[in-house]
Amino acid sequence: MNASDARSNLTCTGAYQADDGAAFQSALDSITSQIACTYPLDILNTPDGKAPADPAGTRVFLGQCIPGPGTHKAEGADFDASRSSGSAYTTASAQLGLACSGTCGAVNSRGGQLTYDLETTPSEENIVRVRLADYLHNCRDTIDIEVYADNALIGSWSGSGINNWTVVEFPFTPSYDRTWITVVQKNDAWCNGGNNCSAACNPLSGDLNLYVDWVKVVDPKAGCEETGAISYIDPTNTTGSGWTYTEDRTQVRLVGNACTQVQNRQHDEVVTQVACPCEFIPGGACNSAPGAACPVGTWECTNEWEDICVPETFCDDDSVCAPLTQHDTRIGQPNVQMVVDNSGSMRGWKHSTARGVLGDLADWSHQGYGCDADGTNCDKLRLGLHFWANGKNTEISADEDTLKSHVHAAFDRNDPPSGGTSFHIATELLRDENKLTDATSPNIGIMVTDGAPNWGSTLKNSLKIACQIRKRSPAPIATYVLGFGSGNAENVNSLVAAAGGTGQCCLGNGCSMNDPATALDPCDYADNDSDIEDLASAVRSGNNFNGQKVDCEGNIPAADGAALKARLLELFENLQCTFPLTLLPDTQSASANPLGTRVGIYLPAAGDVVAVPHVDNAAAQAEFVDQLTAKGVANASSFSDQGWKYSNAGRTSIDLSPKLCDEIQDQTITRVDTQVCEACELTGQACEVPCVAGDANCDVENGVLYGRCRVGEYICVEGVDVCAQTRNPMPEICNGVDDSCDGFVDNLSDNSRDWSDPEWSLQSNFGGEYGALACHGLNICGCEGGNPDPMNGFDGPDEFFEHLDGQKTIQDDSSANCYCGTGLTPSFSDSAAAANEQTSSPSAPHTDDSACSISGTSDSSPLDAWWLFGVFGLFGASRAKRRYLN
Repeated sequence: MNASDARSNLTCTGAYQADDGAAFQSALDSITSQIACTYPLDILNTPDGKAPADPAGTRVFLGQCIPGPGTHKAEGADFDASRSSGSAYTTASAQLGLACSGTCGAVNSRGGQLTYDLETTPSEENIVRVRLADYLHNCRDTIDIEVYADNALIGSWSGSGINNWTVVEFPFTPSYDRTWITVVQKNDAWCNGGNNCSAACNPLSGDLNLYVDWVKVVDPKAGCEETGAISYIDPTNTTGSGWTYTEDRTQVRLVGNACTQVQNRQHDEVVTQVACPCEFIPGGACNSAPGAACPVGTWECTNEWEDICVPETFCDDDSVCAPLTQHDTRIGQPNVQMVVDNSGSMRGWKHSTARGVLGDLADWSHQGYGCDADGTNCDKLRLGLHFWANGKNTEISADEDTLKSHVHAAFDRNDPPSGGTSFHIATELLRDENKLTDATSPNIGIMVTDGAPNWGSTLKNSLKIACQIRKRSPAPIATYVLGFGSGNAENVNSLVAAAGGTGQCCLGNGCSMNDPATALDPCDYADNDSDIEDLASAVRSGNNFNGQKVDCEGNIPAADGAALKARLLELFENLQCTFPLTLLPDTQSASANPLGTRVGIYLPAAGDVVAVPHVDNAAAQAEFVDQLTAKGVANASSFSDQGWKYSNAGRTSIDLSPKLCDEIQDQTITRVDTQVCEACELTGQACEVPCVAGDANCDVENGVLYGRCRVGEYICVEGVDVCAQTRNPMPEICNGVDDSCDGFVDNLSDNSRDWSDPEWSLQSNFGGEYGALACHGLNICGCEGGNPDPMNGFDGPDEFFEHLDGQKTIQDDSSANCYCGTGLTPSFSDSAAAANEQTSSPSAPHTDDSACSISGTSDSSPLDAWWLFGVFGLFGASRAKRRYLN
């Protein structure tokens, strides 16, 4: 804006106008009142240097503060380096998948320790709380710790192996106003590189380390009792009595009768207290403590601003689910924060065009002032606008009643476009926007840019932040990227969109985004600084990543003003029917199997909720129509192709189809319910049955059962895929298969020890026609192309002889090439050898397993030197055992 324009357009507010003595006195009284009733806040440990936006995090007292409990906190990485032997980590372990809430501290050996300096109240009972990772190392070892206060042991603890964060606490009475709190690792275990890690462990921790997320001290006199605090008053409330924040949340201002009492000196002092805010957004999903009735619960914030996980009061019978989320469609409009590129390349027509388009869209969204509880006057979207280049400029936070005039004023206030294109500044604006922490509405970031990032590190950091806010639960942020003009880097924009959950990538020339074998999620690399930097550099420069090309989609192209308006309007209309999902703890997405996500709509006319099908589930859509018909919905058949789908590649929210969206706009539907549950994705697929040391028939080295017993099939147990054994041991025959699941193939002489019941005898049953199949108990078998063995092995001798019949058939028609020395009719070298073939029956451990069915094969490689078997048979040599390896 030039000087002439400034003189004609500049508008300022804040000055008082007094045209007479009475007005002058009124203005003076108002100024005096504001000064007399405004108090600064002592702000500690908040990320933006302001008091928490939630007024529950600030207390104001008229009169003396009555001391009460408060909390002092140290992040895991805030240990004293001179007294500790640890390092900082952002995740507990890549294998464990436990993300730290900030930055963890960790040690990796017996005797390693982390020491923290925290405030305490001497001669009073304080409580120390430690949040640490509780997991299993190599399926058996758990962490043991001791906690000390100023070198005095105050407690010890042993983990239970739940593979989750847990909080342990110990009371102590300090002697000073600051105390050294030390957490010591008391045991150690290591299997990485030692060749003794069990592959059956999932997740597998190859090293037993101590991971500390944070340490807190609950100090009995660090805060004020809630009793006596006066209430927060919304700034728009002109008649209430209490306090409100000043605009920058660094001061509080008393209003109404509270200010009058202070001016009349009815109170000696005004006490303010700002707490460290809770770590997690109340209402978000969390893992309950071991032994709780339900494995999941919701976060709550106590009066001492402590996060606690409150278990759900009831659980679904057969699934583990996150809490049900109910979205009021009358007042649950999406929070949409636009962050517009203000770099030098935006100067000129792009800047002025964006100003006009975004102003028009604000008018389209605005439905009237205020937003009533019944949805009257609620805008279509809650819109916000910030700017970024090398720095950031916060203008309008996503909210009701954002008007065209507000958008235009924000553009005009903002500095003229200049500087570079720092992508990470845009994602920081989204991460730090308090309006996007709303767990009840979709939170959307729209990044508008006309250029490529100026350097690699800004792209890398933008990916890390986009992944962080996409995975946040609750209140994840889906980040869209719109490339304006012709100078934007589409593949780079798409990579950021993929990290933000609104795009997708794949790896390899001609790769498919929908093929799990080639799909690439940038967030899989976000916790490794080197990997995410390599990925960002490869896409930015057009080079290969891990030796292959990266292809991404998700950028929303807009070459000119008309396209910009059309694309944003299309996106805005879709967002009106987008609903965020509350995810299960420690997950980044809902299940790819849509059966794991439940969606319902509330029909006020029927007074009931109807389940909504996924758009690809035709059978469920037919049932949906039947439900609507039963509820008296007119033209129910017109909804036969309607339903829901995931709204982004990250599966963090859902969209309702257009006709259902129209019903929301008409308020025929006033609520949408969503719930995410664990869902089986492998049911019916073949698998190898895992086992651990001590299990019968276990190949401990490979972590699976031996022989035919290894073959399994995935079944669904409470929403979790479990590999169930589908085959039991049977007597060993000459077929190249480990029939008895003892780790040896065709060890026929063992039958005399393993099987002893006459009903299994190969000589006594069916005229002895199957006797040769066991080489008469001699270890002289060689077999190529033996029976693939489809039998389950659960149904006793009848099934066993059916199995033998199949083996004899393929032997007779030459499909198999099996030998007992030379052919299947050997001559015995001595009577003792002949006596080895007697009778056989399964021992007790082989008959107790549950029954399932599966199609599949389980065989081993044939022996090459058949003449050796003739030699072994001729000389009656001791058996040659061979490990089952398939």
